[in-house]
Amino acid sequence: MERKGNLIYPDWLTCLAIPELSEMQLGQFNCNNLRTHLAITFDPEKLLVAGQRRSKVLAIDIGGTAIKAYEVRTEDGKIECVLKNKEDKVDVGDNYYKFLKNFPKKDWDHIAISVAGKVIDGELIESENFRGFVEDLRQNGGFKYIYGEVFVVNDAVAAAIGGYSLASSRFPEIENGILMINGGGIGGAVVNNDGEVIANEPGHIPVVDSLLNPNSVTKKCNFYDQEETCLERIGSMREIEAQWEVLYHQKKTGQEIAELMYVGDNRALRLIDLAAFITATAFEGLRQANNININNLVIIGQGGAFKIKGFGERVRQILLNHYCKMYHFDEKAYSTKLLPVFIPGDGGIDNFGAVGAALGAIAQSA
Repeated sequence: MERKGNLIYPDWLTCLAIPELSEMQLGQFNCNNLRTHLAITFDPEKLLVAGQRRSKVLAIDIGGTAIKAYEVRTEDGKIECVLKNKEDKVDVGDNYYKFLKNFPKKDWDHIAISVAGKVIDGELIESENFRGFVEDLRQNGGFKYIYGEVFVVNDAVAAAIGGYSLASSRFPEIENGILMINGGGIGGAVVNNDGEVIANEPGHIPVVDSLLNPNSVTKKCNFYDQEETCLERIGSMREIEAQWEVLYHQKKTGQEIAELMYVGDNRALRLIDLAAFITATAFEGLRQANNININNLVIIGQGGAFKIKGFGERVRQILLNHYCKMYHFDEKAYSTKLLPVFIPGDGGIDNFGAVGAALGAIAQSA
């Protein structure tokens, strides 16, 4: 049961029948299709030390739907992350450069940026989410022209570092983490206790099983000119909103759709469960392609979908069902200790990417 205000609602998602993952769809996942590559290596000990140092970091999260500025404070292993400002994206990110230029740059020990796009040598090279902003940066000298010394990292990599660092303090036995982002798109990364972050693109895997496309979405992926419909075009929260509008002729945000689900709207429930099913499929495909053992593995959730009540647990439920059949073990024996979920709000932190970028900036300066 979930409590919202003074009312208590059933956890509708985990009450549903558990769908079987599609072996046909999982067969599409390989390191080539996922564009798997080692994104960054970090020293876990340095990150631990970074969290102990007294620092105040401006951490800016540049996402596909909004740009957000956070104040991240660290001291004696305690981390605070407070939202200071936010603007929703206009067109192709036309307002993002002005946001960066106008935000106060003084009185910070470090400045860090996590950004949804390809980052090379501390600069944003490309992004499907905000091409206008990429061009503004290119014409004006990049992030370093605005900030001088700045730590810049891909948003999925930053969230993987931040989420894994925070999850490790709660689950000290974990050896690997798989980050899943579901919001404006679907992204993912693998992180391990050797300090490797392996970037992947699970959202752009073509959909080959109609079971994952019950509403017959035909929107093309367009990632590197990909013509097929991909998982992101069906199961990301942005596309769940688009499907709601097509099906029911109303514009609603993901949060508004979730609110309908909480009070028992089956239309909303079906769409959000579809997002959970696709997220679980992306997680498992990424895990298999990267040959990650299910033991001592944590799910790190980021993005608007994981803020929906029961969403993270529904993803875990679908995966546990799959592993019970794959490995022939007793679900009850493993249900409490296998595959913990670490999601926004755990540990009082809402944005793992901001924390990961901030810790990276502190560690880099040490």
